[in-house]
Amino acid sequence: PISFGYAKDSVPLFDSLTYHNRFEIINSKSPFSLVYNSHTKGYVNLYAKRRRRVTGRMLGLAPIYFPIFEENLDRYNLPLELKYLPIIESALNPKAKSRVGATGLWQFMYRTGKMFDLQATSYYDERNDIYKSTDAACRYLKYLQGLYGDWSIALAAYNAGPGNVNKAIRRSGGQMNYWKLRPFLPKETQMYVPNFIAMMYMMTYYSDHNIIPKEAQIYLHEVDTVCLNSSVRISHLDSMLGMTADEFEYLNPVYKTDVIPKTDIRQCITLPIAKIDSFLVI
Repeated sequence: PISFGYAKDSVPLFDSLTYHNRFEIINSKSPFSLVYNSHTKGYVNLYAKRRRRVTGRMLGLAPIYFPIFEENLDRYNLPLELKYLPIIESALNPKAKSRVGATGLWQFMYRTGKMFDLQATSYYDERNDIYKSTDAACRYLKYLQGLYGDWSIALAAYNAGPGNVNKAIRRSGGQMNYWKLRPFLPKETQMYVPNFIAMMYMMTYYSDHNIIPKEAQIYLHEVDTVCLNSSVRISHLDSMLGMTADEFEYLNPVYKTDVIPKTDIRQCITLPIAKIDSFLVI
């Protein structure tokens, strides 16, 4: 941002032609259809102006989560731009829970989570597991793309469910162009794809808008996992390792209570690398 010569709190303004040109540049490199219109413009303005701090926070969290998302998306041969989807879904909060019960970074409903092997018990919920939920989301997105052959419609189905999208397709007379199908989709879903497109733009051009990433709490290269042989109380771990409950939960959002249960497949926890030697002595 310094290279642009902006004052610290300056909010740059651009004309429509500049936006059109930038959208065209991203569009030429992406399998998604990026359209600059009144709907996408509204969300760009939201993230570039009123929610600048939120955008800065998402950019700060990106180094933690994006490497995990990208590795999984690459494994399933999916577009890497899908790494921006959890920003729209959960604001990159693995503990996020919607009013209808969708949970985790990728906001799986309980039933959909089960379909993609995400287990939930009284002690843990794998929809909150960063790695397992990301793998499940990749499989679900690949399935939806296979159903519709169009990424914008697949994203609409991720939000509303294939049933609602199929209903919209029937009501529209068989339209398979997202923008023509859009008026027949549920209200929330009508805004979902423009929101995603605007976030793709913001993650590419944030520095032009004088938005500075907010430093992340901890980075991926600073943590590692260890697996447990027995049941453990988180409060006991926290006090032994000198971590707060919030610090532990930040790295291990999958657990619902103070107890990490003993399971047939061992439970693994994420800790700062600096704490792992202390843990192994416990």
